[in-house]
Amino acid sequence: RMAAEAGRRIWPRPVATLAAPPGDEAGREVLRTAREAGLRPRIDQDNGTVRIRADVPGAEVGPAHLRAMLGLLLQAVRELSGDSDEPTVLRGRTYLVGRRPVAAAGPRSAAVTLDQVGGLSDVVARYREVAVSFRHPAAMARWGARRPQGILMYGPPGTGKTMLARALANEVGADFVEIRTPEILDKYLGGSERNIKRIFREARRYRRPTVMLFDEFDSIISYAGAGGDAASQAVNAVAGIFKQEMNTLFEENPDVIVVATTNFPQRVDASLIRSGRFDLKIAIPAPDETGRAEILTKMVRELIDRHERPGFKMFADDVDPAALAADTAGLTGADLREALRRVQLAKALREAAEGAPPAPIGQDDLREAVAGLRRG
Repeated sequence: RMAAEAGRRIWPRPVATLAAPPGDEAGREVLRTAREAGLRPRIDQDNGTVRIRADVPGAEVGPAHLRAMLGLLLQAVRELSGDSDEPTVLRGRTYLVGRRPVAAAGPRSAAVTLDQVGGLSDVVARYREVAVSFRHPAAMARWGARRPQGILMYGPPGTGKTMLARALANEVGADFVEIRTPEILDKYLGGSERNIKRIFREARRYRRPTVMLFDEFDSIISYAGAGGDAASQAVNAVAGIFKQEMNTLFEENPDVIVVATTNFPQRVDASLIRSGRFDLKIAIPAPDETGRAEILTKMVRELIDRHERPGFKMFADDVDPAALAADTAGLTGADLREALRRVQLAKALREAAEGAPPAPIGQDDLREAVAGLRRG
């Protein structure tokens, strides 16, 4: 009830972009400051929690944005406390300001964001468009626009298709559900079809935005051929049920995004992934030299942010992602992450053996790890 009252007081009517002003001059000043900083705050309420959000590309976040968000938070606290001067009215409640989505209970993957994706700027831009279409339903309805809810990603292994699906879920603010092959395929006649119907039946009941990932889609729904043998008939039956379920899912639950990934798009029946079922078909190529440099830069920065502390330096000053990218032709993002993992493990084992931290990771360490990766 307090959450609902706070929403009513701060913004008298629930709208997606907070067009309605707060109820007093102090609140209006807070909102003006946020808008001058380039923020377009939104409010939503869920099970007693009030969330105030504003989207800014990670690289552009500055002190003005953080001050404005803190002002909005304090205004919300003020409204929650009402006219009471008694401090106990706020006791036991938590107030959090952060740059990344907060992990909620359930299957959401808050550790992966589109800001962490390197070498795929065009793909990231398209995913941000999908997220915008979900965050602004009023604009979509005004123009009668249907947002894409089926996405097929295809490309070589290790190029980040699964990571992109998780990042999309976070960009939308959605839960993430991964459907694995064993959950569908059944050796008994009719079992696979029943499993697909069950999965989609559950999807129709989701009450939060949800990204459903069918990873390695070709292993679940192989090419529906015209053979008359029992195996071909079984494949056709599974594909047919999937088509039927996809045809009605988006109408019955517009908050679900179905993402399918495959390394072998030629193995998937074209009628299964036509527009209307999978509106976006996105190639995820192996990164070029510029892309590898961007991926390495983001990975190194992420590790520094996560692990470096006063008195502990993780990477040496000679680390040059651009130079290393030139030596890693043909490697994918997964390969580069594995090279870093090997160096981290070697340093940790050396510290464990010697009892003191070794020298920071340098360029030669990374080159040696890449050479070892190529050897197998």
